[in-house]
Amino acid sequence: MPMKRRLPPAAVLPALFLLCASCGREPAPEAPAGGTAEQLAARIVELEAEAAAASARAAALAEEARATRAALAALRAAGGELASAPAAPAAEAPAPPVEEAPAPPSIQHSAFSIQHSPSVLPGSALLEEGRASPSAAAVDAIARTPKAGRTISRNPYRGAIAVDAASGRILFSDHPDEPCIPASMVKMMDLLLVQEMIERGEARTNDMVGVSARAFQTGGSQVYLDPKESFTLEDMLYALMIQSANDAAVAIAEHVAGSCEAMVERMNARAAELGMRDTRFRSVHGLPPDAGGLHDVSTPRDMAILARELCRHPDIFRYTGTDFRVFRPAPRLFEMRTHNPVLQPGSRIAGADGLKTGYTKAAGYSLAVSVLRNGRRVIVVTMGTGVPAPQGDLDSKASKSVRNRTISSLVEQAFSALEE
Repeated sequence: MPMKRRLPPAAVLPALFLLCASCGREPAPEAPAGGTAEQLAARIVELEAEAAAASARAAALAEEARATRAALAALRAAGGELASAPAAPAAEAPAPPVEEAPAPPSIQHSAFSIQHSPSVLPGSALLEEGRASPSAAAVDAIARTPKAGRTISRNPYRGAIAVDAASGRILFSDHPDEPCIPASMVKMMDLLLVQEMIERGEARTNDMVGVSARAFQTGGSQVYLDPKESFTLEDMLYALMIQSANDAAVAIAEHVAGSCEAMVERMNARAAELGMRDTRFRSVHGLPPDAGGLHDVSTPRDMAILARELCRHPDIFRYTGTDFRVFRPAPRLFEMRTHNPVLQPGSRIAGADGLKTGYTKAAGYSLAVSVLRNGRRVIVVTMGTGVPAPQGDLDSKASKSVRNRTISSLVEQAFSALEE
């Protein structure tokens, strides 16, 4: 499969950016003052996401321009510059100031309050390369996939992407903006939000998390929480990432945000800040919706953005990189074993330390992995892998095999591309 082309030279990008900025379009009309609170809040999120993306692009261009000037100065100092080239300026002109996008308003939930500034790393704009967001109709069609209907998965996947975690450079992509059902991969956003709260001092790993009736009744993969129990937040995070426990996801959401609905609001707000503009979270666990409900929807590119942000917080690897842990001691012993094939004996990938699997019948098999070798980290995401069985359902064994081989191959391709 072909590698993704690199961005145009730095000298071209600022010109294109300025040309677009002065193309003579009429200014956008002011947003109407009317509308429901929900509509206005949604519009605020959209506007702030656009502002953050514009700020990221401008910052990346300014950084690349500074690096290019430094390279040019070094070349001239070494005598490698052509005699006909214009003289270098006496001093490097300061880059134009980049106006930071305003932070979104605080999200209030009873006793809880959070406020983020957009988290943008140098090179984040590289993840925008070749972006082609799916149509609203395509996203809606995926969101409305019948729970008991045919799978939307494909062989070898619906979409895939590999990126350099440090720079955000795309090392491989194939349909990276294909709308998919992330299933349990949504738990990566749960982990990010909680880890950020811990780092801000708003939560502690030894906080005790209670179990509600709602958590107790949550199905799918679980650690069989009981309302009579409570566990530390740390234990719950291990359950979230190793066992992919849906009941733990509910308990965590209720503990840090007051309710699952409030947690979903935070998840979508953070996704907008990160530039995950094709993602719509509707649950804290990724289970199929009840009748009439909508699936979570995301894309390989957006999941790579989320995974890259997680990798900025090294403490998360204690949860994502652990393959076995005892959750509950005897007499109700419960041992957790990872669902992630890159951490399992027999299919383990050298240097792998996460991140998260995702599976439902409708979605197929998805996986985001992080691999660190010789101080360099790559992130690979594949979504919607599925091999049909003769009767029309998914062939689970064949689908997992395809997913595992594909991930292993893309990891090696990504590390090879880092050397180019």
